[in-house]
Amino acid sequence: MSESDATETTTDHTGSQNGEKTETGSSEDIDNQNQTQKHSQHIEQSHTHGRSGRQFVIILYFALTGAAGMAGYLTGYFVDGLSAPAFLFIIPFPPTPVGFAAYGGLTIAIVIGIPLGLVIYVSEYADSIET
Repeated sequence: MSESDATETTTDHTGSQNGEKTETGSSEDIDNQNQTQKHSQHIEQSHTHGRSGRQFVIILYFALTGAAGMAGYLTGYFVDGLSAPAFLFIIPFPPTPVGFAAYGGLTIAIVIGIPLGLVIYVSEYADSIET
């Protein structure tokens, strides 16, 4: 193989040789563009999954809070002789179905909401560190 043959033979990114003379810079640019597009598609997909997951968690949060409120209402309606609940051990509620509904709903909202808020904060903070 002569020197002119060596300059005309190039190796592409798969390692195979071809006889075409190509500019290495342009094929590297195309590879970089493809990698950038794949990376941006991956980011878009992860954000899409994050939104649908976040929506599910929020819906679940409100469903559990509503179920606790309904359970409190039913407890106050069907059970006789209940003492007044105290929300956060400070705020007394009347021993009525509405009082127990408010107590159940607010208690579950706080007990689940604080850890959920922390998880959301940490996940957003972790996403900002990765990018």
